[in-house]
Amino acid sequence: MANITLNGNWQNVASHQISLSSGFKCTFYIDAYIGSQDTSNNKTPVYTRLTSVVNSGSCAGSGFKFELTGAAAYEGGSVWTFENETILSGGFWQNHNDDGTAEIGLSAHVYNKYHGIDFWFSTSGSGNRIFLPTIPRASQPSINTWPQNTPNFNLEDEITIHMNRKSSDFLHEVYFIYNNVEYLVGDGIRDNVTFDTSLIADNIYELIPNEKYYENNIKVRTYKLVNGSKSYISSAKTCAYKANVVNANPTFNHAYQDINPTTVAITGDNTKIIRNNSHLQIYVTNTDSKKGSSLSSLKAIIDGVEYEGSLRGTGGSIETGTLNLSSDTTAEVILTDSRGFSTTHSVTINILDWVIPNGIIILARHDNFYSQTDITVDANYSSLDSLNQISIKVRYKKTSEQSYSNYVILSDNITSVLTLDNDYSWDIQVLIEDLIGSMTYNLTLARGIPLVFYSKNKSSVGVNCFPKYSNSLEVNGVDISNTYSTDERPIGTWIDGKIIYRKVISIGAVDSGNISVDHDITNLGTVINIYGMGINTYNNNTTQYPIPKVSNSSADNQMGVQVSSSQITILKGNTTTFNEDSFVVIEYTKSN
Repeated sequence: MANITLNGNWQNVASHQISLSSGFKCTFYIDAYIGSQDTSNNKTPVYTRLTSVVNSGSCAGSGFKFELTGAAAYEGGSVWTFENETILSGGFWQNHNDDGTAEIGLSAHVYNKYHGIDFWFSTSGSGNRIFLPTIPRASQPSINTWPQNTPNFNLEDEITIHMNRKSSDFLHEVYFIYNNVEYLVGDGIRDNVTFDTSLIADNIYELIPNEKYYENNIKVRTYKLVNGSKSYISSAKTCAYKANVVNANPTFNHAYQDINPTTVAITGDNTKIIRNNSHLQIYVTNTDSKKGSSLSSLKAIIDGVEYEGSLRGTGGSIETGTLNLSSDTTAEVILTDSRGFSTTHSVTINILDWVIPNGIIILARHDNFYSQTDITVDANYSSLDSLNQISIKVRYKKTSEQSYSNYVILSDNITSVLTLDNDYSWDIQVLIEDLIGSMTYNLTLARGIPLVFYSKNKSSVGVNCFPKYSNSLEVNGVDISNTYSTDERPIGTWIDGKIIYRKVISIGAVDSGNISVDHDITNLGTVINIYGMGINTYNNNTTQYPIPKVSNSSADNQMGVQVSSSQITILKGNTTTFNEDSFVVIEYTKSN
């Protein structure tokens, strides 16, 4: 008995020889080969043929019939002459067993009525067992995870690995692969096996300190027992997996404090943050990364602004500096590890509002004149939970002096009296100061000016001013009595935004020739008008002004006036001489 495994070439699997009395000898053969196997459907195409080889003599006759496995029968009444030839050919699909094996039997029938030939022969009759190449039927593993079949699972979960075996005779070795390690999950497994991934989770965490998942394969080797020994079915099959890292967010404790000793001394509590003054520090303790990761960053977000922190050992801190916030706020503290996992804690920051102190100041002389001066300061300052204190001080100096007096303490919203000589104007400084900051106000106190003042020395009256001139009535410094004086007087009218002044200038006796006198007017601007008292009018091509005529009306005896920045010049006529005193009235503005 011989076993034959078919391949892609023709192979003889059975034969039969006949001998006739006529001396005819002929051998019939059954040949077979296979085509490409259908591994997915577990079947193989088998091709067959029936051939004849004439050994001696010849043979011809009618009434023939031929049959062959895989081929349609062929018969008829025509004369058939046997030669070396292929008589029949055909083929069929052979299904394999679940384990991928297959065995076939082939047979043929030769019949010739004329010569009395009628026989069957087969592979079994030849003592041959005909096998087909085994189709690989190794089990293809898959992973079942809840809620659906997927290669994704969370490390430390229990998963189920299914074999999807093709034969009930198959058994399996199951391996979970990570790095270069093949971890044996189980042997002798039939249909499925559960695996607690926490058994190898720590090893995988060490492999991926910076990744959120790990990918590799599960391997299954399929075998069946033959006489107590493993007979492996083809090569191992694998399926991919993706193991996710979960529940690995870092942990920490958190708090905050004011690290400015000045403001802590005021509040007595380093958890009270004074606006724009306290130095806020958020700090973390007991920081811990999870599952093989390391800590990478620490930050805080306050009112939309992000502040980076620093990590040191199992702690860290975030320096935010001062905060310009007027009420309590929330800080989001975020700790992130090397995988990108983060944990956020919220902390409420207790903020005390603070603004620089300020005040409303009322400063006035008694009756707007006397040296006694009232000062009242109504201070406004931040409470800081009733911990703040206010201080109000004032100092002063004459406007003409350089140095201030020493400070004088004032009480909040209480009127105090200062004695400031009413003959002078004064510079006043008020300092409002709390425990953190201060505000300085600069004020000016004018000389004491009465509503009506009577000057005995000058025989003058000043309304809302001190009179400057003799025999005058002055309002706000303007002489409204309209008198003529050899003193410079404002006459209370204006031109081009400038006040007009009047002055009477004595010329003296005018004899033959011109005469010039100093007018003693400082910063002379524009001369508005000039007219004489006891002098005839005279004109020529110089800058002159008309003056009234005197009793002598002769045209040759006329006079005129010229004005420079320092003098007035009388231009005398040709023949006239005047021995009496003469005067000129000039009205003008100042250049500055």
